[in-house]
Amino acid sequence: MYWELCPLIKLRKILWIQSKVAEVIKIENLYKEYNLGVIGHGTLYRDIQSFTAKLRGKPDPNSAISNIENLNEINKNIKTHLALKNINISINSGEVVGVIGKNGAGKSSLLKILSRITAPSKGQIKIKGTVASLLEVGTGFHPELTGRENIYLNGAINGMNSEEVTDKLPDIIKFAGIEKYIDTPVKRYSSGMHVRLGFAVAAHIEPDILLVDEVLAVGDAEFQNKALNKMKDVTNTKGRTILFVSHNMASIKSLCDRVLLIEDGQIVFDDVPQKTINEYMKRSLENYSDFTKINTNSRTGNGLLKIKNIFFTDSLGNDIYEIVSGQDLNIKIEYETFAKIEASNFLLDVRIKDENGFQITEFSAGAGGERLIQYNDFKKNGFINILLCPLMLRAGTYYLDVFASVRLNKRVPLDYVQNIIGFNVTKGDYWRVGSNNSPNSYVLMDYKIEN
Repeated sequence: MYWELCPLIKLRKILWIQSKVAEVIKIENLYKEYNLGVIGHGTLYRDIQSFTAKLRGKPDPNSAISNIENLNEINKNIKTHLALKNINISINSGEVVGVIGKNGAGKSSLLKILSRITAPSKGQIKIKGTVASLLEVGTGFHPELTGRENIYLNGAINGMNSEEVTDKLPDIIKFAGIEKYIDTPVKRYSSGMHVRLGFAVAAHIEPDILLVDEVLAVGDAEFQNKALNKMKDVTNTKGRTILFVSHNMASIKSLCDRVLLIEDGQIVFDDVPQKTINEYMKRSLENYSDFTKINTNSRTGNGLLKIKNIFFTDSLGNDIYEIVSGQDLNIKIEYETFAKIEASNFLLDVRIKDENGFQITEFSAGAGGERLIQYNDFKKNGFINILLCPLMLRAGTYYLDVFASVRLNKRVPLDYVQNIIGFNVTKGDYWRVGSNNSPNSYVLMDYKIEN
């Protein structure tokens, strides 16, 4: 009887093992809480001094001068932020999972916990296999070591032996495009060279699980394209499990099998890429009560000029709240300057993207580009108008990126805001044939820019 049951027992054991192998990441009831404000006094001596005073029931000798008399009262005023709330997900071997959401939603916190950079406040995480992270590209480089030495150092940190690194060394150097400078200390590298080398090292590591956080935005346009193609190669590798955080919906759609939407520290949607992206865009648009509200969460630049607002008006300057395909449209960009900006050095780029993050067209004016107008010296406050006559966009949902910069020895970003505002275009007769155009497509347009 026992021998008759042996094959069945073995089969059940095999199936059990396979089920366990298939699930490589299991997260249960995960929470992450951060304390806000200054924690500690900056030195170990002062922290011990305060701790000793607390044990003795004495006032904290290092507390700020105020009406607060003891450390217990200070502790009562410490505020916390719950970055992740009750996260429960399972990821199987070979899945490429995207993670999207607004800045501050908890995406990076999730990847840092999975990378063991920080510990969860509550919950359980089970990971099967080796893990490599592309979180902040280039972190861990020693400035005094050469590029070649840092490749070996980072390889060792990520679990590779010297022979494995040596085999991949030519590919890493070629991919980074820094052959001439590979034996130069990285402290002499430009920021672009630094991130290219960091991505090249991380992308050529072959872990079981790869965690990627917005690394496709590094470098120039040529390197970004190369990085995207490399990520496609990585995702096509059989058995490789990838978690990919990005604000680029086009990359998310092309690389991922499944996408999670995180909002206020919680996973609010989990489905195939297109459905999750649509849900994200829908929720983003619901946050706009009208078209005068802008989103500046993804703002970068030196802040010497800031985009304050964006308005949609007709050719007469009247506000428009329903944008119709084929009608005249003026995109009115309000800005504020905090330093004198020479008109001859100023550059402005405005990009229109569709609901999936694909760039449709770009308007450009300024030094080194299309000189569409002669800019006057900028006032402290002012407007730049982009006139689309007519609006040659079909019905659909679109988003704007605005990039203001100056060209000195190199291009210096003043203000770069992605997805600064979304707008809907309804059907219209832009062909002037007596019938509305069909949606789900687009055409380019004539334009001019003025201030």
